[in-house]
Amino acid sequence: GLGQWVSAQEFSITPRWVNVIKDYTGDGIQDTLKIEDLEGYVENIKFIDGGIKKTYQFNKYNDYCSFLDFIAVPEDLLPYKSLLDTIRFMLLELEIPTNKPSTAYYFFRSLHLAPTYTPQSHYFYKIIKPTGSWIKGELDTPFLYTQMVKLDTFFNRNYAYDDDKFGWIRYKGLLHQRYSYEYKYDTLKLEGGLIITTEHGIILKKDTSYKWLYHTGCDLFGCQDYYRLNSIENIYYRNGNLYIYHTVGRSCPQATFNLVIINLKSGNMGDINLVNTFKDRFQDKVDFQSILTMKFKKNTILFNYKPQEESKEITSWSVKYNTLEKEFVKVLNGK
Repeated sequence: GLGQWVSAQEFSITPRWVNVIKDYTGDGIQDTLKIEDLEGYVENIKFIDGGIKKTYQFNKYNDYCSFLDFIAVPEDLLPYKSLLDTIRFMLLELEIPTNKPSTAYYFFRSLHLAPTYTPQSHYFYKIIKPTGSWIKGELDTPFLYTQMVKLDTFFNRNYAYDDDKFGWIRYKGLLHQRYSYEYKYDTLKLEGGLIITTEHGIILKKDTSYKWLYHTGCDLFGCQDYYRLNSIENIYYRNGNLYIYHTVGRSCPQATFNLVIINLKSGNMGDINLVNTFKDRFQDKVDFQSILTMKFKKNTILFNYKPQEESKEITSWSVKYNTLEKEFVKVLNGK
């Protein structure tokens, strides 16, 4: 409990504010730790080193549309374990995480470190080549997991944390399960395998092994406004590729969607540029947010859309799988 770091006499707490007076630096002089909740999205942390009279300010980011919570930690404070333990408990461990990372966490991390590039392609604006591997045994359950990381070993691109070099990340694996402690399994049987879909992830299972294929991420494929809403709407398998109908911003008045294709053998991902796909037919008359639904048909993907935002008319248009698959092979081969 909290007592292993802070005695009852050392702190006061309200729903909006924490104030701790304690010698955290070991110099015999009292220091001050203050934590202020700024409307739930950001918690401001202020640490005053009583010995050198220096104030450090940093933040915890609570992102409701992200799988990660994050606390940026100034490098000067890393030696003070008692201080870090207090902050970690107060802000990250009121819901007790597991001390062992799940395979979902490892895959999520690998996606952020994977080679990513924008191809010279009309139909694709992002290609990701993750390093997901086969895992023997039963599929494990993603739970909360907290880790102190050096950011450039976790992310290979900007994750909106400015110049912060160190910090805790908390992976919110429970979001895969929504309201229960078991997977909400949706399955698709393939020859020699099984596709398993959680609220926000996709796994390929064969015999006694499995590997993660897909994981929702805001800076990867877009995201929901809140992850209590599932982001994977539907999937479709064809010619060794898996198509993912990915919902983005469902709580908005007019939902938007992404379409992702994954090659099951290589694990390579292509984020399909729906804006260009629509401009082929409608030039600038139809905005991306005018897409209402996508349906996977036998030979085509069917889009329902409104020609104009104020229009009550709903019209359909389709794109052939063959067109997308040929282009996918082309961009993966660097042509």
